[in-house]
Amino acid sequence: MVDANVVHHAAGAQTEHFMQAFERIVAGLSQQNAQIYQEFQTYLQGYQQQLQQQMQAQQAQHLQREYMIEHANVPWPPP
Repeated sequence: MVDANVVHHAAGAQTEHFMQAFERIVAGLSQQNAQIYQEFQTYLQGYQQQLQQQMQAQQAQHLQREYMIEHANVPWPPP
């Protein structure tokens, strides 16, 4: 017959192993989440910079067009 203390100790050891494995999994997921978050933040910063550059280029083109229109020599009245 198996001693009750042995069974209790075995169950406690299994629980301890399970908790250690669970803690390792949680720590790994936390690291993975932190890495994903950092990569996403880097991506967003790059995307924001790209959008700002595109907006600046479009604004510069718009201002250049406005300048050309303001300084165009249009004969009046038309021939």
